[in-house]
Amino acid sequence: MPRATGIIAVAVAAVVTATTTAYGWSPPRAMRVAATSPSVAGAAGTTIAGTTWVPVAPRRVLDTRTSLGGVGHAAGPGATIHFPVAGTAGVPATGVTAVAVTLTAVAPTATGGLVAHPWGSARPAVASLSFTARQNTTTLVVVRPGTGNHAAVYNSAGTTHVVADLIGYYATAGTTTAGTTWVPVAPRRVLDTRTSLGGVGHAAGPGATIHFPVAGTAGVPATGVTAVAVTLTAVAPTA
Repeated sequence: MPRATGIIAVAVAAVVTATTTAYGWSPPRAMRVAATSPSVAGAAGTTIAGTTWVPVAPRRVLDTRTSLGGVGHAAGPGATIHFPVAGTAGVPATGVTAVAVTLTAVAPTATGGLVAHPWGSARPAVASLSFTARQNTTTLVVVRPGTGNHAAVYNSAGTTHVVADLIGYYATAGTTTAGTTWVPVAPRRVLDTRTSLGGVGHAAGPGATIHFPVAGTAGVPATGVTAVAVTLTAVAPTA
């Protein structure tokens, strides 16, 4: 298999600050996040704002090919669709600060991206998923329920069907007895090898490893952090 040289960009969007889980499963260590309202992060035991992760049995909540979720057509260029993410699929209608879904672009006709955000709120500038024409692409997204407990997905180019599978949610702090605390922060880029942001000023070559700071920066505390969620993008790979 050929090896690629590529430029990498990373945006940090949230931080997980506790060490235990009430349900035997911790949040994945690489989550893409759509959150428009930052909360204050702190070390474990001193978190000022945060929520508790509650996994659920995976369940599909949107499939534009079958009208599941109330949308029965592909998303066109510049279009936004919305669908329920709370009060459904084992997620309560109240006390939910965010849900985690696997988001898939199915049979896109052009290269573009999807942006997940709370329905009724301003669309963030950070893409949730990037796709290429005629290639199905999946990623994990965390998004706050918006108006009517709906999440929204914006499509930047071409037409694409959209599928979303819900795998868990974040409950308001104090509504469960234990768990891993999730603290969203305002999305911020922490690595861009094109500009030397993050301390790396060159493309990653074949077989190469690069590293960059993710705690003690971008609103993430330097201690008491067990994981961070980032969007990771390969830009202009050669293979």
